[in-house]
Amino acid sequence: MKKKQVISLSLFIAVILIGFLVYSVYSINKLERSVRDIKSKNEALRKTIERLRAENKRLKLISDCNKIEKKVEKIRGLHAKKSIDYEMIEKKSLRKMLDQKFNEAYPGTTFEYMESAFKILGILQPDIDMKNLVMRLYDEQVAAFYDYVNKKLYMVDSSLYTPSIRDMFLAHELTHMLQDQHYDLIGMGIDDNSNDDRSMALSSLLEGDATRCMTIYYTKNAGLSVFLDVALGVYMELKQSEIDKAPAFLKETMLFPYMKGLVFVMALYETQDQDTIHNVFLDPPVSTEQIIHPEKYFADRDDPVIPQLPCMKEFYESNGLVELYENTMGEFVMDIWLKSYISAGQARTASEGWGGDRYKVFHHPSNTDLKGYVLQTNWDTPQDAQEFAGAYRSFLEKKYDIILDQSSDSVTSQYVLPNDCHVHIKHADITVTVVYASRSLFLDVLGLFESD
Repeated sequence: MKKKQVISLSLFIAVILIGFLVYSVYSINKLERSVRDIKSKNEALRKTIERLRAENKRLKLISDCNKIEKKVEKIRGLHAKKSIDYEMIEKKSLRKMLDQKFNEAYPGTTFEYMESAFKILGILQPDIDMKNLVMRLYDEQVAAFYDYVNKKLYMVDSSLYTPSIRDMFLAHELTHMLQDQHYDLIGMGIDDNSNDDRSMALSSLLEGDATRCMTIYYTKNAGLSVFLDVALGVYMELKQSEIDKAPAFLKETMLFPYMKGLVFVMALYETQDQDTIHNVFLDPPVSTEQIIHPEKYFADRDDPVIPQLPCMKEFYESNGLVELYENTMGEFVMDIWLKSYISAGQARTASEGWGGDRYKVFHHPSNTDLKGYVLQTNWDTPQDAQEFAGAYRSFLEKKYDIILDQSSDSVTSQYVLPNDCHVHIKHADITVTVVYASRSLFLDVLGLFESD
């Protein structure tokens, strides 16, 4: 009897324990579900807060841009014809957008070929990864940009910028928006890559104008924050390692439209009335020569005469070659090109008096030792042409560490370089023609010009 009572009591206790255990498991599961629900709600709340913050930033950006736009309209003397979209983006989104814009501007092998051409010319050193460097430069430098295709203004969300610095960048980009609405940037030729010199001249007009407007805006609106901006500017200057490491060609081509463009535009606003300024945008400068020497646009307009190079299609096909690049250097790039190996003073003297040029660069895709370029230049005077021919010889001497015979520099001269390339320089009146090619290709290339 006692044994049965003990068993019954044990079963009772076991049932209670099992029930307690089941209840505990149920309670724990319920608690875990509650915790998961809370976490899910917290995550949803966090995303909602992030969206609200982003929306608040966007609305504030729109509000600020509308205020800045009114001030920029007054500074520039143009009124917006319609509103545009604004968007605040993260730095990582900027890089993605820059990649997309880059690929649209340089489809396929376009940029790779251009880089190879610059290396054959000697504008870039062989070890430079131009695309990677350009993308890093833009990633470091771009704080805001106006998309003239989609008619949208983007501002990079960064704690590095004080409100006055951010507003200054917006004033710059809003100037581009006004330019686009009144003059049509695409119609002006901003996407035309057929003449780099003309494109640089146009960019200088647009960027110089926007830089003038943002400078005036900043000086009128910075207030006491200018002291913080100066401190921040010093910090940012120290942080801009990419532009410090950039080769001279990339650094100078990035800065030229802003610096030289500003000088050109300031001369424009100081000496011309609003109607004349309007007409300049309808008929913009067509060469960097006109940007560097504004009098060659305003006083005695000196438009370039671009040479017509001979057709080289048959030559390319018969030798298995591809044309890497055909374009125009202009005074600005010719100066950078020459001074990469000769003194800045000699390069400046040689590039002044430029009257037009055209060049083609080619190579064999599987044997890059087979390469070359042809360059035809026009100059204002025979003296200008002779100065360029002499500077180019000095360029070759410095680049290849040789001494060239200059006894025949009055008409033609021909040299064999240490890299087994031959060079022919012909100076005739105001024209200088340069043929540079691998030994096995040289006579065929030269024949194209002698028969032309």
